[in-house]
Amino acid sequence: MEGNMARFLFLVVFSLLPIHHCVLGFDEEDEDDEGFAMLYLQNYHYLSPDEDLANQNTTKGIENFQKFFGLQVTGQLDEDTLYMMKKPRCGDADVDIHGSRIKRYATRGKWTKRNLTYYLSFGDDMSQADQSRIVAEAFKYWSDAAQNLTFNRTQDYNNTDFRISFGRRSHGGVPREKPCPYSFDGPGGIIAHAYYPSKGFIHFDDDEDFTELGGVKGWWWTAKQSRSLLYTAVHEIGHALGLAHSNVRGAVMWPLARNGRPVLHQDDIDGINSLYGNPKVTPTDAEEVET
Repeated sequence: MEGNMARFLFLVVFSLLPIHHCVLGFDEEDEDDEGFAMLYLQNYHYLSPDEDLANQNTTKGIENFQKFFGLQVTGQLDEDTLYMMKKPRCGDADVDIHGSRIKRYATRGKWTKRNLTYYLSFGDDMSQADQSRIVAEAFKYWSDAAQNLTFNRTQDYNNTDFRISFGRRSHGGVPREKPCPYSFDGPGGIIAHAYYPSKGFIHFDDDEDFTELGGVKGWWWTAKQSRSLLYTAVHEIGHALGLAHSNVRGAVMWPLARNGRPVLHQDDIDGINSLYGNPKVTPTDAEEVET
């Protein structure tokens, strides 16, 4: 009896261990790794999306990706590199396609006013009240960091700065938006993306299972990975305010998806205040990513 109970407990504990690749929406055995990697490098601007691959230095593109993500720089599509590429992430590019210089925090324009409004169209996963509360909290992260920014929700779609919505695959935001040219890809992969100022569009992939803080949900036999709407919203609002991706692993503007309650890194705070405050910038604030 004791032996059976021990085996039962072992199976229960084993079933509750964290799930890694299998919940991320990728079938690694069927993946064309090289083709996937080249498309990834073009999508996120480590290689030019407008030039033929035959005319580009793909080894340098891989090296730049490895540098950005703090991996060993080999120029090869090794296991660690492919693993990092296959993690769920934001759909915005990592590198400025027009140049090689990347700051720890990088910026892509800003709003000329400080009192901004947002319109929210709801997703399927949570109550409208919860989504409203979470999005308002996400904006507060940035108004607390740059205290001359204010955000207020509006019901007037035609007269707002930010338009927040959920969609699937070839989506168009709220019904009156034009189709978005950047498709989602189902569960895993790209979980959200945003436009830089002053377009103000923020889109979440409704094929993702969003909860407030994310994590594995359900019983072990039905467990699946959910994404943190709060963390993702803080990240995407950062883009909509003008912040690009950061190569600082602890920053909220790090490109890869994270769960839990976000904490703005000093890198995020420096970035937002470089746009909407008066920071002191030193030469150590910049790093180079070669192209």
